[in-house]
Amino acid sequence: MTEEAPQLAPARLGTLRGLEDPAISPEERSFLGAFAEKHRFDPKEVRVASLIDSSGERAGMVVVLPIGLLRSLAERTGKFVGTELPEFVRDGQGVPAAATVRVRRTDLERGVVRTAFWHERSPRIEEGEPLGRWASEPDTMLAEVAEALALRGAFPSVFEGVYTEGDLSEALRDLELSRVRTDSELRRQLEALR
Repeated sequence: MTEEAPQLAPARLGTLRGLEDPAISPEERSFLGAFAEKHRFDPKEVRVASLIDSSGERAGMVVVLPIGLLRSLAERTGKFVGTELPEFVRDGQGVPAAATVRVRRTDLERGVVRTAFWHERSPRIEEGEPLGRWASEPDTMLAEVAEALALRGAFPSVFEGVYTEGDLSEALRDLELSRVRTDSELRRQLEALR
C-alpha cells in the first residue's frame, strides 16, 4: 500500500516592509540591513517580504529591489551585457497579454529569454480590474517582471531570494518548489531506510 504525499497548503506573502516601516521586525531589519551592506546599496532602497506558511509561521524572507538595482547586481558579475527592449503581444483591446525580454551575457551567445504573461502576473480586485501600477502602467509592469525573470534565469546564484515588487508571486512559486523538493527528498530517505 502506497501512502499519498501530504498536500502542502499554499504559502502567502507577508507585508512588504522597508527600513523605516515602524512594524518591521528585528529579524526583517537585520536581513534587510545585511543585504544592503553586503551589496553596498542604500538600505532605504531595499525592502523585505516574509514568506508565511500555512501555519502562519515565517518560512523565509526575500529581498525586494527596484529593477534598476537588479540590473546593478547583474553588472557586478562582469558578464552582463544588457537587456534588450521588451517585445509585447497584445490582446484585442491593446492590453499587453505577454512581454518577452532577453538578457545578454558575455558567455552566452543567445542570452536568456523569459516571458511574463499578464493573466499570471497582474494582481486584480474582485471585479477583475488590475491594481496600482498594473492599471496605470501595464506595459512597464509586465516588462519589469519579464526582465526580472530573465535576470534570475541568466544569473541564478546572484538573484536567489531577490525579486521585484511586480514578481513577488515568483517568490511564492520558488518556496513551493523548495517545499516539494524537500518533501520528495524526505520520502526518498524514508524509502531507503525501509
